[in-house]
Amino acid sequence: MYSKKLVTCVIGLVLIVSLNGCDADKKTRSQGSTATSPVEYSTSIEPKDLLGDWIAGNGKGVFEIKADGSLKITNETGMISSGKLSGDTLTAQEWNVTGRLSKDKKTLIWSNGFVWTKK
Repeated sequence: MYSKKLVTCVIGLVLIVSLNGCDADKKTRSQGSTATSPVEYSTSIEPKDLLGDWIAGNGKGVFEIKADGSLKITNETGMISSGKLSGDTLTAQEWNVTGRLSKDKKTLIWSNGFVWTKK
């Protein structure tokens, strides 16, 4: 009896995934919600584009330039990472994620699916 229920559940799950799709390459995601319309990305990122407070989930993300000129990133949970800019990509080195900035420089889309918006 249990194996019949298990097979039914697995088949149902397969149908749901196939009907909804499984697109891991969506260009935009927001924290905890579904993808929105595609984003046009900025072709380059400069520190001035990032400085200040960002809305990050239910909290605040912050970009700062330290005295030595390096980029410091603090996320909504208080975790800190150094940042490295290369062309159109930001790397949060300690978090092992990258980010791309929207063309209007108001949205930062992280490679882990999180989205920060400029305050």
